Formats: sequence, structure tokens, C-alpha cells
Amino acid sequence: MSTEKTDLAYQIESANIYSEYNDHALKLIKHRIILAWIVRECIAEFADYDIEYIMNHCFANEPQLKTIALDQDMLDVDSMINGSNTVDISAKEGSVIFDIVFDLILPSKAADDSEPVRFTVNIEIQKDETPGYPLICRAIYYLARLISRQKGTAFVKDHYEKLHKVYSIWICTDTAKKRRNTIIDYSMDRHILYGPEIKDDLNCDKMSAIFISLLQGEIETPNKIIRLLSVIFSKEEEKNKKQLLEDEFGIPMTEEMEKEMNKMVDAWAEYQVLFKQQGIEQGIEQGIEQGIEQGTEISNVNHIRILMSKLNLTAKQAMDMLEIPLKDQDKYLSML
Repeated sequence: MSTEKTDLAYQIESANIYSEYNDHALKLIKHRIILAWIVRECIAEFADYDIEYIMNHCFANEPQLKTIALDQDMLDVDSMINGSNTVDISAKEGSVIFDIVFDLILPSKAADDSEPVRFTVNIEIQKDETPGYPLICRAIYYLARLISRQKGTAFVKDHYEKLHKVYSIWICTDTAKKRRNTIIDYSMDRHILYGPEIKDDLNCDKMSAIFISLLQGEIETPNKIIRLLSVIFSKEEEKNKKQLLEDEFGIPMTEEMEKEMNKMVDAWAEYQVLFKQQGIEQGIEQGIEQGIEQGTEISNVNHIRILMSKLNLTAKQAMDMLEIPLKDQDKYLSML
């Protein structure tokens, strides 16, 4: 078997393992108590509500995880108004798969018992921040689909005043150092190009993309939601994660949550084993003496080059991301 074929097989297996890791992460994130933390810390309209209130009173439906829906153009109005489908399938527009989608309601504080304000929220977990296009453009597209799917569902005919605000929140687990430990909001706003300021009901703030860039290799930050998510995606042992989540965020680990967290840890460990095994087999394939050590070096060089190309990193940044010891970095630089 050629090295090229072996590399392809490893790439496929690696992608499958990461997909499994991502699925377990989504199953953990979709629990209401974790989503309530994300909502309270990222969505301004809910900033003054406590976590328990959001959990018990603000979810209009159960958060949906990659649930396959029927063709959107064929769904009747009632079936769509009562829930959110994570696969937006339209005969005219193609198919988009959302990681998590759910609806929120903000109870009215008006004395006339007016209808509560509704929101649709999409949560995405994103590892690669440079997938070959600006990630914000994909987020805008997702927002546009969340808006357009409301026609005939949240409102009918020309009742655009019933349009819900939509949020797309991206949890970025592997970002450039300059973006780590940040939360950036991209929202629609009004700018008067000519004439005096006009005070009126804006009604233009209907979509917002929020990017949460986590820490890597550490979890210390004063920001609560970055710390919470950084703990979940960290390499901390499961028992340490459990204690941090329970003590700091009041998140009791249910049996199901513990199972998903354990599976995340197992999938990550499997990924690391595969990474090392790839180096060993490449060394054997090329007949290199001390195949395990040198094969791992070849694999490391390949991964450094991929990170430099795909993530636009320097060689030093790529080696730090791969946790290559400082004493070995000069050797790898000479091999690039």
C-alpha cells in the first residue's frame, strides 16, 4: 500500500473521529442549562434574567440537534410555527444543516398582555476558522436562511412586522492567538447618511452573528461564558471538568451529560492515538530505521505544513499548536 493511500485513509479516519467528537460535544451543549448560560451571556435581551428563569420560562421548544426535516416548501404553517428544524431544506434554495436550533420567548412586561417577543437561535461548533472562505460570510448566510424560512411559518402574506430576530452563535474552538478569549458581535444597524437624527422605532436589528473564540491550553479568564465553554472543550480530565462545572456554574452533571463528556474525552484520546500511529506506519512504509520516531517526525512535518497552509499560521505557531517541544522546533524548521 502506498504512502499516499495510507495518508488518505488516515485523513478519512481522522475526519470521522473528529465528527464523532463534535457530535458528543453538541449533545452536551444542547442541554438547557448550558444553552441558558450562552443565551444569558451573549444575547443582550436576556442579560437581566437568571439562568433558572431562562431555563424554565424562555425556551419555546426543545433544542433540536441536526434533526432531518421534511422539505420546507411542503410543510404546513402550523407544523412549522410550533418548532424549529435544524435542517433547512427548500426546493428553491438547497439544503443547510444547522448544528443546534431553538426558539426563545421574552415574556412581555407590558400591561396590555401583548404577545411575547420571539427569537430563533442557532448554535454552531467550529474548529477550523479558515475553511477557505471568510467564516463571517457563512454566518451571514445562516442568518439569512433563518430569516427567510419564517415566511409562511412565523408570518404569512405581508405581515413582516411579525419577523423574529435571529441569532447565530459560533463557538470557535481552535483560533489564532489574537482572537482567543474574545466575543465579537456582528449586527445589523442603522446609519444616517444625510440629514438630522430621526428618533423612531428602528426595527432593523433583526439578525446578529456572535463569535465566541475560546482559550487553548488554559481556562483562566474573567469572562464566564468563555471559561465555561473552554472548560468543556479543554483537555482537563473528566472529573476536573465535572467539579468546575458544578462548583462555578451550578451545572449538575446528569448521567447523560457525564456520558457525553466521557465520550468526548475518549474520542480525543482516539484521535491522538491515530495521530501517533500515522507517524509509525509512515516510518515503516518508507523503510526508515527507527521507523516509529522518524515516522512521527514525517507526520509532524506534514501536519505543520497543513496548519501553515489552512490556518495561515507561521511555522512557530503551527508547532506550538501541535505541542512540539521547544527543543525540537529547530529540527522541524530545517525539515520544512
